[in-house]
Amino acid sequence: MCLKPIPKELQEKLEEKLIRYELVRQQGKYNMLDKKARELTGLSEAEYMYIVSNYEELMNKYPYTKAKVKERLNYIMSANLSKYIAINGCEKCRQQVCEKLDVSIDDLCEECKQKLKQDTSPLFDTGT
Repeated sequence: MCLKPIPKELQEKLEEKLIRYELVRQQGKYNMLDKKARELTGLSEAEYMYIVSNYEELMNKYPYTKAKVKERLNYIMSANLSKYIAINGCEKCRQQVCEKLDVSIDDLCEECKQKLKQDTSPLFDTGT
């Protein structure tokens, strides 16, 4: 299948717009045809619908998009976890966050893991 003609407003920075779409898609929280999903991408309706209609072809054209997005999401998750621990963590876990750039849930003590599971703050989403 071939890409349909690219709308003028989408021609510039097409890959970055695809990444913005994919950031929302990979989080798995929204039906990608929902208006809220489009709003979260910051794309115009025309840009968004073009990406939806040509998703497979665009992913073939920009094969590293999923890897780039996964890297960004991991960074966001690590940053959010660091913020959470800085505010709510025990002294040991706070020290861990200060010493390590890339923090994961596995780096936390059991007590902080439990606090994190119980917290409903939008700062950090454990996916549960």
